[in-house]
Amino acid sequence: MEIVSITKAKNVGHVKILPEGREIPINSESCLLALFMKYKIEISHVCGGFASCGTCRVHVKSDLNDLPPREGLELEMAEDRGFVDFERLSCQLTPYPGLEIMIPQNKKGSNK
Repeated sequence: MEIVSITKAKNVGHVKILPEGREIPINSESCLLALFMKYKIEISHVCGGFASCGTCRVHVKSDLNDLPPREGLELEMAEDRGFVDFERLSCQLTPYPGLEIMIPQNKKGSNK
């Protein structure tokens, strides 16, 4: 599993990819999937980020109380597929400082 950690430095959030330790800045990306695509981080996304396939699901490792609530399509999919609290769709989750993410091994690979 790949771990992604978002930290704050100089008022700019960064995503830190472990185990490589690569830090990627959070700019104006609306969701984690957009950030992953911009920096060529492998994660499956069959539907192209429209919250209809669930293949871009990630595991949140940071405090779940800091997460924004699921809404709309993500909420429907989570209820339909029985997601646990730490499972979120990267196409629906906005990156923010302090967020830590693990990408499951079976979720890697562009558009698989």
